[in-house]
Amino acid sequence: MDFWLYADSICSNYRSNNEDYYRCIYLEERQAYLLCLADGMGGESGGEVAGQLAIDSLAAYLVPQLVLNVSSRQDKACLLAAFNAANTAVYKEACHQPALQNMGSTLIVALVSKDGQTQIANIGDSRAYHWHENKLIKISDDHNYASQLLRAGEISQAAYEIHPGRHMLTKAIGCAAYVTPDFFSVKLTGSDKLLLCSDGIHGYLSEKQIANVLNQAMTAEASTRSLMQLAKTKSQDNATVICLAVG
Repeated sequence: MDFWLYADSICSNYRSNNEDYYRCIYLEERQAYLLCLADGMGGESGGEVAGQLAIDSLAAYLVPQLVLNVSSRQDKACLLAAFNAANTAVYKEACHQPALQNMGSTLIVALVSKDGQTQIANIGDSRAYHWHENKLIKISDDHNYASQLLRAGEISQAAYEIHPGRHMLTKAIGCAAYVTPDFFSVKLTGSDKLLLCSDGIHGYLSEKQIANVLNQAMTAEASTRSLMQLAKTKSQDNATVICLAVG
């Protein structure tokens, strides 16, 4: 199966720095893609440090493990260990640097095999979407207070969209000594697309707007560029998109 990949990140006009960070790695030995996106928090330089440190630490641990374990049977265990390597790195840095003590980060990672089988792990409110048969399917769950209320049936979807608790994370990298990410599996087929994005995208663009872009844009690059263009006009936060399309 062939894939096309495109990614981009922009700093909002409302922000002085870009706390989003991403990396896309092709694993030749596995013929697989490792896609990572983080949205740091902590003010001043803390958010930038947290996001980059989370992904760099995860990749430093995970890539050798994935190359060593060519079989996909250990992928979930490797992802769990890698998330905790990232968490430990951010947690220790925050403990040792007073100026960074409030930093943390979201982290969402997708491991896409050559047959389209995809493992996704997530902490925070950066999202994964699956564009399949002309439908947008939200894969990941947001770890924030408003989402907890929504899942418990205590608020409606309409109330969720304007709830201040959307910006109150309940799980993040670097905010506790140990973390357990959520895991999801999807299979990419046909003309599918996999989309990872920060809340600078999904927090300001409706799922209908995202779906319209993915429906009209035929390629990963066109999808990404169109979403970023919309974000420039509507978003008040830094925005990052990683789009992988089946070729």
